[in-house]
Amino acid sequence: MDSKFKRKFKHLLKSFKILKHPFALVFYIIMWLYVLSLIIPAVWVVVSTFKDSLQFRFNHFGVPKPFTFENYANVFSKMYIQIIDPPYLKVYVPRLMLNGFSYSILNVISMNITDMLVAYGCTKYKTKFGSFLYSFAIVTMILPLVGSMGATLRLYKTLGLYKNFFGIILAHAGWGGSTFLLFCGVFKGVANDYRDAAFVDGAGHWRVFITIMIPMIKTSIIALCILGFIGSWNDYMTPLVYLPNYPTIAYGLFTFRNSTDSLVAQIPMQLTGCVVVMVPIIILFVCFRNKIMGNLSIGGLKG
Repeated sequence: MDSKFKRKFKHLLKSFKILKHPFALVFYIIMWLYVLSLIIPAVWVVVSTFKDSLQFRFNHFGVPKPFTFENYANVFSKMYIQIIDPPYLKVYVPRLMLNGFSYSILNVISMNITDMLVAYGCTKYKTKFGSFLYSFAIVTMILPLVGSMGATLRLYKTLGLYKNFFGIILAHAGWGGSTFLLFCGVFKGVANDYRDAAFVDGAGHWRVFITIMIPMIKTSIIALCILGFIGSWNDYMTPLVYLPNYPTIAYGLFTFRNSTDSLVAQIPMQLTGCVVVMVPIIILFVCFRNKIMGNLSIGGLKG
């Protein structure tokens, strides 16, 4: 324990020595100003959720006097989605949260498995078809797809995927995008010697992929899954357009923000709704911050 403390102390001293250089000092100050520009508004948002509309009007930046939790109670009673099909239920925050978790988790699993398989095939098996898939993924990222929602909606209705939760998850199990390119880069960083040695010992292609490749890039997989979960959690457009009978918490916040209710339209209520939706993401970030912020480099000893 003492040696660990000494290492941290020496590392801290080295950090301060670097600040003796003018460029490093200026860069350090700029970065701290940037961090404060992010932290101060976030703190202001959280503090404002404990104010009623009258307090917020005359005390924008002060401490609430007194603290009130009425906004949070009102969010749980006012944030809901009215299902337009029988049995015409109102879906409130607990169910919206559950729907958001299930949608995000299954969406991440389906997308990452597909991206991993295609990226592994493109990088470890040098074929013309693999090169075509890699080039096609880059081209689709460059070409604009503005105005394709109507055609996509018509296609989903024709295929029976509209209002079909597992059908939409299956439709998202494609490949391409930034996640696919990141997996390609990660697999390129894994030496082929490990794969060749496994083949010599009699291992098959699937065994090499599952027992050797995946464990070596598990850090990257976890980081990309977390980032994908955050993106799916904040996705309100897919439930709004394709899954109106399966509303998520992001869909609920979108409707809540555009509500015509005079109570909901108050700024403290709007901020409280954002905080309620943001809490699971903050917890996820705190639990996995090392995985998200750590480097994605892999090799023989790290993955």
